[in-house]
Amino acid sequence: MTPSIASLPRWYLEEQIQKFRNGQRGDHPDDLHGKQMKAAVSRLTEEQLSEALDHIDTLPPLVPPPTLTGDVKNGYELYFEKCMGCHRFNGHGERAFHSAALNGLQDWYLLEQMKKFQTGVRGYHLDDESEAKMRDTMKYLPSDQDQLDILALITKLANEYPVKKNPDPSEPGSSSRRLWANSLYP
Repeated sequence: MTPSIASLPRWYLEEQIQKFRNGQRGDHPDDLHGKQMKAAVSRLTEEQLSEALDHIDTLPPLVPPPTLTGDVKNGYELYFEKCMGCHRFNGHGERAFHSAALNGLQDWYLLEQMKKFQTGVRGYHLDDESEAKMRDTMKYLPSDQDQLDILALITKLANEYPVKKNPDPSEPGSSSRRLWANSLYP
């Protein structure tokens, strides 16, 4: 299956395309989907890539339904300690850290990526500091249950803080730094 990428910001998509093109992604022998993506983007011209990204910019971001289950409260604790520094309180990621927006991506896809980082299928390239950082983080989340718990929280974040393309900065919560834990606990 293919994940929805409509919620990912253009800068992140451009970075990932470049990583596929320069061998930082899609070269690991165990990464079948990465190899397919690398082959696809390697054949496109710069103009074709720009047109594809322009089209993705027009797609509405999704809030996908959960397909996995986990403990949101434990997920919050783990996310706060291990993930929030880069992926932010709302799961929208941060350009300065080269971290992806997690909201809008399907939980099954995020789990697959966590496993790839954990096993070194992603984050293997010596010149890719941001992916190496994620690979190192996964050393502290070895259990399947912890990963499922984080994904349960991310699903909750996606509902509370859905990705909006070109958000209005005057809209409440668009740049809020409010303490959000109370609204997340069941």
